[in-house]
Amino acid sequence: MSNISVEFQVSTWNRDSHGLFDYETKNLVKKSFKATGPCWIIRTQDQITADNIEGEPKLPEENSKVLAMLTQTGSNFVLNRPYQNHKETNQTFEKMWLVVSGIKGYKGQKGYKLSEGDIIRIGRVVLRINEINGSKETSENTQSELRCPQICNGGLGSRKRTVLTEEPLNVDVASEGSSQCLNSLNEKAQCRICLMETASEEDPLITPCKCSGTMAQIHLNCLRHWLTSKVTTREINNSKSYSWKTLECELCKMKYPDKLIVKGVTHDLLGFEKPQSNYIVLENLNKDRSNLRTIHVIAMTNKNNIRLGRGHDADIRITDISVSRNHATIRLIKNNLVLEDNESKFGTLVQIKKPIFLDIGSSLMVQCGRSVMAISVKKSWSLFSCFGSCSKAEEAEIPEIEHEVRENTDESDPSDSSPQ
Repeated sequence: MSNISVEFQVSTWNRDSHGLFDYETKNLVKKSFKATGPCWIIRTQDQITADNIEGEPKLPEENSKVLAMLTQTGSNFVLNRPYQNHKETNQTFEKMWLVVSGIKGYKGQKGYKLSEGDIIRIGRVVLRINEINGSKETSENTQSELRCPQICNGGLGSRKRTVLTEEPLNVDVASEGSSQCLNSLNEKAQCRICLMETASEEDPLITPCKCSGTMAQIHLNCLRHWLTSKVTTREINNSKSYSWKTLECELCKMKYPDKLIVKGVTHDLLGFEKPQSNYIVLENLNKDRSNLRTIHVIAMTNKNNIRLGRGHDADIRITDISVSRNHATIRLIKNNLVLEDNESKFGTLVQIKKPIFLDIGSSLMVQCGRSVMAISVKKSWSLFSCFGSCSKAEEAEIPEIEHEVRENTDESDPSDSSPQ
């Protein structure tokens, strides 16, 4: 009788350091097993186990982590995020990340095609692809699920995003007949910045915060100009980085959103200079003590490669200690932006937000915290394969993760320093 099984070869780093996996270390705990039915993949300390799916996962200890959920749809196996069916995520579940270096071999393509909405991770730094201009759209970008052989074509992100991501605020427009536009002396409303009473369709007087009285109104363009003065700009090669702290009213302390809706028209409060064609916008999602937000706008004009790393010659320089000097590269290949890993110490990853159908003969590498799973689907012939939904094979030697160990590495362990 024929039967399809999913083979897992799991390597776990024996150090817990910000959910990282060291692709250069030899200090790994390795485990190999075979699943013939739906199961939870669970890590307890350094040990990996597979538990049959019967409702909620059964965690043997408080510090156990659920890495992934393997389900079946007909005769197909599906790899799912472990927390996708739960209303609230907690520390029990690990996020799933596609290992970019493990994509080698899919139709001869190296790397992962980026699309809007993708979240990438280099070291412990997380970046979101907010906008891509000049790249071809693929059908995978809009599908709710993906098949394993097509992962290299992108679409792991949940949906397309715009440059800034908060919900827009619908604001009132000052008019001469409205009581909110008059102060206690029954005078006309005026802008609290320029002190002018005039307004136009292009530059209306609005009430964007909780301030009242003479401080309630402000011109839309005056507000934009004031907020833009709070943004720090840094330009390196073909990229510009914009950084700012939380934008709020200095009087009522209300936080300003990224966008405002004025008479049904959406306006960006912060405007960034963008190239006319072929560019990509990245947003740093890491939260630091200063609540600093950073947007990177990178032009691809007359440039086919974008270097990401800690080195001074990188197009996007990220100073976090977990980022290698020449960590990753985004290449423009046939009107597509392809992310490639440069044998970095802590890997280049793309967050998995959709179920992945595992076709026979397909394989992929997935990182869940400090564990990396090499997953392959095989069709075997065995009279006993139909018994049991999740059977463990004997211990097997797991092939080395697809990174060559550099003899003279100068990367430091990020656990020796606090996150930046």
